[in-house]
Amino acid sequence: MYGVFLNVSGVRCMIVGGGRVAERKASALLVSGANLTIISPVLSKSLEAWKAEGKFHHINRPYQRGDVASYSLVFAATDDLAVNTSVYEDCHARGIWVNVADQPDLCSFYVPATICRGDLTLAISTNGANPSLAKAIRLSLEEAFGEEFALFLTMMRQVRNEIKNKIADPDERTEFYRNLLQSDILKDLAHQDLSFAWQTFATKIKEWEAHERTACRNSSKPVGIDTDQLGLSTDPTHTQ
Repeated sequence: MYGVFLNVSGVRCMIVGGGRVAERKASALLVSGANLTIISPVLSKSLEAWKAEGKFHHINRPYQRGDVASYSLVFAATDDLAVNTSVYEDCHARGIWVNVADQPDLCSFYVPATICRGDLTLAISTNGANPSLAKAIRLSLEEAFGEEFALFLTMMRQVRNEIKNKIADPDERTEFYRNLLQSDILKDLAHQDLSFAWQTFATKIKEWEAHERTACRNSSKPVGIDTDQLGLSTDPTHTQ
């Protein structure tokens, strides 16, 4: 399988089904800005509430062959295997990406278990072999990656251009970030102490600048031209 994150903002997506599985799919798609349509004669309470808020378009009837024709991404989430199979066949015939809940053989892509911390997204997939294992790993990683990572990335987004301007070399920039992450900055953010986090960042910038000044002094050499190497001489008595 080839791992990828999709930008579905404004993309026409369809969910066939209106139960709890469809609700989970809809929640993630709506957060991602999808242009969502749900086909189902029945909706869960949450889906009914989201419909009332105008968050998606609802087609209040069972799925009919060909309904997927104008969509880019489709999810089949009913408890009827025949309906789910029909959705898959219609999508497969049209080259539309489709995911059928609990039917990995009827999927052109899998939806991984994910952890979101602001701009940080971690995804875990077992290629449909065992979603329970993916969930267990997700729960474990949720403890290891707290909200401090979201705060850190918010900080880095604010100073990204400053860092690029100060540290033009990509390898040196990578080393700077490595040193920054090895500092106390994540501990500061875990305690919601933004002022200390910014102080740590400022200290690391100053340390890098001091290192650069030292490196420049140590590597500086006199700049000039060796006239003897060019076959020339400043001695007036010298002749070619």
